[in-house]
Amino acid sequence: MTDSVSINEVKNILIVDDEEVILDYLSDILEDQKIFSNLKVKQFDNGCEAVDEVKIKKYDLIFTDFVMPKCNGFSIMKAARSPEAINKETPIICMSGYLPKFNTNVPFEILDSVLFLEKPFTEEKVNRFLKIFLTNYDQKDIKKHSIAGENDA
Repeated sequence: MTDSVSINEVKNILIVDDEEVILDYLSDILEDQKIFSNLKVKQFDNGCEAVDEVKIKKYDLIFTDFVMPKCNGFSIMKAARSPEAINKETPIICMSGYLPKFNTNVPFEILDSVLFLEKPFTEEKVNRFLKIFLTNYDQKDIKKHSIAGENDA
C-alpha cells in the first residue's frame, strides 16, 4: 500500500447521522486533518433528506449511520447505488453500533465499496478508514479492506 494521497481531488463529503454529536465529531475530525485543502462537508440528521441528496449531488465520500428513524443507512446506500445514480461508485462508510445483518437477497451492487465502521469509534479509527479511501485504492482493494471491528489492519 502506498502512502501517497491525492488530497486536492477530495472535495465533497456527506455525513448522515441522527445524532448531532456524531455529525459534529466526524466534521471536527475531517476539518482537523491538515491534508484536506478543498474539503466541503455537508451534514444531514435525517436519512430521507440524504436519500434525496445522493440522487442529485456527487460526493467523493459518504459517511452514513445505519440505524436511523424513517430512512436508514441502507436506504441511502440503495439510492446511491441505483443504476441512474451519480454516486454509484462513491465509497461509503456505514457507521453502526452493531454489525448490520443483510437479507441474502440484497444485490451485491448496493454493498459495493461500502466499509463498515463500528460505533463507538475513535478519531484514530476514522483516520484509518480515511487512509484506505485516500490512498487511491481501486474498487477491488476497497472491498478487500472492508473492516468493522478493532481487528482491522
